[in-house]
Amino acid sequence: MADRRGEADSEKTSNWPSIKPNKNLQLTPPKDTNLFTVQNFLTSAESNAFVKAAESMRFVHQGSLGPTKGEAYRDNDRISVNDPVLADTIWESGLNKLFSDIIIRGRTAVGLNRISDSIGW
Repeated sequence: MADRRGEADSEKTSNWPSIKPNKNLQLTPPKDTNLFTVQNFLTSAESNAFVKAAESMRFVHQGSLGPTKGEAYRDNDRISVNDPVLADTIWESGLNKLFSDIIIRGRTAVGLNRISDSIGW
């Protein structure tokens, strides 16, 4: 079976831990914004497995465009991942159903941004 981009399911592989589908997810919308939080999206075991997998990738400093002499250390405790399989796995593990009825500016979420894994509209 092919996904919406025409890729066969058998070609999908990822080095990230698996995520079990969660039917009990709930959105928490902060007032007066179009941002949402999803509490307990990952189990503790899944979260620990993702941290371990991320740390095993041996992060590389991505310097600024400015001068390197005396460059300040900056750590935002985040990474950017380009993994379409991970984005689809996260989306299909329950977020797709959670966001299916939400319409913002006439649009409905259809998946995650495959570069930074944030919701794509």
